[in-house]
Amino acid sequence: GEDPQEETQRRVVAAAKHHGLKPSDIGNRLYTDTGREQSIMLGQIARGEITLEETLFEALEVEIQARGIDVFILDPFVSSHRMGENDNNAIDAIVKRLAKLADRCNCAVEIVHHVRKPSAGNEEQTDVNDARGASALLGAVRSARVLNVLSADMCDTVKIDPNDRFSYFSVTNGKSNMTKRSGDLKWRHLYDFDL
Repeated sequence: GEDPQEETQRRVVAAAKHHGLKPSDIGNRLYTDTGREQSIMLGQIARGEITLEETLFEALEVEIQARGIDVFILDPFVSSHRMGENDNNAIDAIVKRLAKLADRCNCAVEIVHHVRKPSAGNEEQTDVNDARGASALLGAVRSARVLNVLSADMCDTVKIDPNDRFSYFSVTNGKSNMTKRSGDLKWRHLYDFDL
């Protein structure tokens, strides 16, 4: 929803090179698009009424089924609608419609959503309750992961230069309705990759 297709392609190529993947390893199983070239507007508030773009949902359903897509990712969620981000009824309606899309297509739908900005000087780790906007979003999803950068306090413990801490982030399971929730942190490292 934000980056041009060229940037998405760069990221795919960099990740593939980093992991030693060839085009034949991916085949025709990865499809990317950008909201800059093809608008993905799932719904809006018009004259106080929630309007879901059923024509678009139906077109998505056709494409997902025709291509055998297993995971449909919206990144970022806020760029895929014109609802009030704090409107619980509107956000609930759009997320429930995405759930219907997932059911009808036998696929997962992943929504990438931002957390609200921390107050100045706040170094606390975020959790699912820090998601921006309506609480209906968290209520409607079946699982939620949270990303946090390496805290300044942890740098000494893990022997990472504090200047490099923003290259490391953790992924935690912040909500899980269908499986046991784990408190495990999975760490990731961002790499520069020269193309």
